[in-house]
Amino acid sequence: MKVWDAGTGDLVFFTRNKSAQVNTVVWSPGEKRIAFGSSDATVQVWDVATRSHVCTYHGHTWSVEAVAWSPDGTRIASGSTDMTVQVWNAATAQHLFTYRGHAVALLNFVEAVAWSPEGTRIASGNDDHEVHVWTVS
Repeated sequence: MKVWDAGTGDLVFFTRNKSAQVNTVVWSPGEKRIAFGSSDATVQVWDVATRSHVCTYHGHTWSVEAVAWSPDGTRIASGSTDMTVQVWNAATAQHLFTYRGHAVALLNFVEAVAWSPEGTRIASGNDDHEVHVWTVS
């Protein structure tokens, strides 16, 4: 994965995920970290300034298709082809919650996740044209 400065064209960050393709990338609030979800069912968090790996989340069983930071930057929600949305600590990768409820059907994957601006709800969307809104516990 490569990230360039749009104004200067300079390479800001580079990392290679040799084991899987990168499906989704998202900046943290404040733009200090990047999280990316991969086809190997993981989400990796990297510090952009130091170019160092922060943590890897291993909670999904299938490919990660969507990732979103909470507005305060402390948590990440990730959606997967395993039909779950999982919430976890962005600094430690500690699992916090798993939301289930998207219909279990072939090719009915969670492809989009978004936090509400106040950080109390998560919306998730799937291949079956459904949007679910979850209250964060």
